[in-house]
Amino acid sequence: MDIEKEETVENILNEIITSALLVRASDIHIDPTEKHLSVFFRVDGVLRLERQFPHALHEGIMLRIKVLARLPLDDRRKPKDGKFKWLSSDGTLSAEVRVSMMPTIYGENAVFRLFDPLISILTLEELGFIDAHISIIEKAIARQSGLFIIVGPTGSGKTTTLYTLLSYIKKTSRLIVTIEDPVERHIEGIRQIEVGGSNFIEYVSILRSVLRQDPDVIMIGEIRDKVSAELAIQSALTGHLVITTLHASSVFDVKKRLVNMEIAEYLIDSTLVCALSQRLAVKICIYCKEQDADFYKGRGCLRCGEKGISGRIVIAEILKEGESLYKDAYHKASLGLIPFFEVIRTSNA
Repeated sequence: MDIEKEETVENILNEIITSALLVRASDIHIDPTEKHLSVFFRVDGVLRLERQFPHALHEGIMLRIKVLARLPLDDRRKPKDGKFKWLSSDGTLSAEVRVSMMPTIYGENAVFRLFDPLISILTLEELGFIDAHISIIEKAIARQSGLFIIVGPTGSGKTTTLYTLLSYIKKTSRLIVTIEDPVERHIEGIRQIEVGGSNFIEYVSILRSVLRQDPDVIMIGEIRDKVSAELAIQSALTGHLVITTLHASSVFDVKKRLVNMEIAEYLIDSTLVCALSQRLAVKICIYCKEQDADFYKGRGCLRCGEKGISGRIVIAEILKEGESLYKDAYHKASLGLIPFFEVIRTSNA
């Protein structure tokens, strides 16, 4: 690649990342088609076409991405993962970028997940949790031992909530060790261990070693299988507070998922101190919000790109300690027999 073309490619990538950060995009998709190279931004959970470039730039842009992420330059047939740190030329914008590349019929694509290190960790109130739920959460994370599980689909903000919980616990001077794949935010004073990717270290082996590090609190990025579930339960039983995530559709599926991993029900009942299921809902733009009968809507303005929405807020359900996880939970709750959970309802969501 000649110098002039290399500079053009570098400028294009810088322009793409700068534009994405300015509109608070969480992801950038760079997808080749037969004639174009299409760039999509995911903003507030919605994927939108941002720009298109001539397909002739495809090879140069993919090569530049591989250089930045330290990936094999001549390998076009295998999926690849990497990461790099990006800083704007004037130093006003920065991002930690996680890269995923995949071969397609029109050539390799690239997906960037953006993490802005300058954005501070939000409080539970700022995330959108209501007072009643904050009280339950704070009591649960104040426990010396037990299992706190967050569930929700990909992109529901589970990791953001995890970091918020860690920031609360950190104030209590307890030793916190995390096992993450990958580490998405660096928190001073917390021992963070990264697994997976090019520096893969066996997840379960690391968890066993962490238990010998005398931690008070262990954050496990995800319970993946029977072995990691057993270790999480065992850690909770032996005097550790374990905070983790699990793939489940609601708080009522937590026990079913763990039972499917061959965890005994009595162990789940004796360790689970809180189960939190969350989703993200878009917020009405505060600058163009207006009342329409009994509801509110955003009419659209320059600040929200004429969309009427800006940002997202948590909606959640919480199952606190002492509430049963019956298989017919919804039926019993509908009869008013037991108060299973409280659902966050926000007027501006």
